[in-house]
Amino acid sequence: MEVNEDAKKLGKILSWMLIVILLIVVLFLITWVFNVNQNPPELPEDKTTTTVQVNPFRDLTREEKIIYNSEFSDVRLSIAFNNLSEKGFQMRDINLLESEVNKFKFIYTYLYYQAPETKMSIDEINEYARKLFNTTLSASNLASYYLEEGYQYQIPFPQFKYCFKAAKEKDKILLIDVIEKHPFDCDINVVEYDQSAVKYQLNISYDRINNNYIYKTLIVVN
Repeated sequence: MEVNEDAKKLGKILSWMLIVILLIVVLFLITWVFNVNQNPPELPEDKTTTTVQVNPFRDLTREEKIIYNSEFSDVRLSIAFNNLSEKGFQMRDINLLESEVNKFKFIYTYLYYQAPETKMSIDEINEYARKLFNTTLSASNLASYYLEEGYQYQIPFPQFKYCFKAAKEKDKILLIDVIEKHPFDCDINVVEYDQSAVKYQLNISYDRINNNYIYKTLIVVN
C-alpha cells in the first residue's frame, strides 16, 4: 500500500512538473512570436540598381554641320527665332514655339522684318504656318494683332548680331550655338570657333516633310 501511495505522489509530482514545463514552453513561444511581429528580421539589401539609359547628344560631323548651317544661315530665320519673345533669347527652358501667337510672330518677322508696315491676311498666315509648322492658326487667337483688314506685328528686334551654328543632334533635336557675329564666323563652312564666342545655346526640334524643315520647338537652354 505504501508503494502505491508513493507511486501516486510521484505521478502527481511528475504531472505537475510536465504541466509547468508545457506552460513555460507555451509562454516562450508566445513571447517569441510577439517579438518577431514587432521586430521582423531584416532582409538582405538588394544591391541591384536600375540604370536609365539616356540618349545623349552626339557631335555632328563637319559635313552635317555645314548642311545644317546652310539652313540656319538665312538671316530671316535667326531674326524670326529671336523675335519669339519680347526678351529675345533671355527666356530660358520654355518652348517659344508653343503658342499660336508666337507662331504668328515668327511668320510675320520671317516675311516682313524689312517691311514692318505690311499687313497679312489669315490665309497668307496659314499658308506659311503649314510650310513652317505643319499647322494652321486660328484668327480668334490673333485678334489683338488685327488692324484695318489685316494682321500686323510691331517687330521689336529687326536686327540680329549673332549667327547660328549647329553643334550636336539627337532624335531630331539640334543643339545650336548662337555665336557673336564676326566677318567670317557666319560662313556656313566655319564649324570651328572659340567657345567663348557662344552667347546662347538653343534646342530646336524639327521634322522633315517634302525635304522642308518643320519646326516644332525652340528652347533656350543656356
